[in-house]
Amino acid sequence: MTAKEAYQKAYAHSEKEKGMLFYFVNRNNTEVLCNTEWMLLNKKHHEANIAYMETIEKTVKGFMFWSISTEGEAHVAKKGKKMGIVFSSIMFMQK
Repeated sequence: MTAKEAYQKAYAHSEKEKGMLFYFVNRNNTEVLCNTEWMLLNKKHHEANIAYMETIEKTVKGFMFWSISTEGEAHVAKKGKKMGIVFSSIMFMQK
C-alpha cells in the first residue's frame, strides 16, 4: 500500500483534526515501530501530508510498511492475537 493509500485510509477513519501514523522499520534485523509527526487532517494539508509520508518511505533506512496498510495489518495478524491487540491500538492515533 502506498503512502497516499495509507493516508487516505487513515483520513477516512479520522474523527479529529490531528493524526499520527505509524510504520515499521527493520533495523539490524529488529522490527522497530516509528511514527510520523502530528499532521493536520484537513483538505488543505492532504498533499503536504502525503508528500511527507512519501519522503519517509524513500529516506528512512529499512522502511517496511505503514501499520495501517494491508501489509501492516497482515504482519500484525501473523504476530499473534496478543501482539495484534497491542498494535491495533497504535496503527493510527488522533487528537
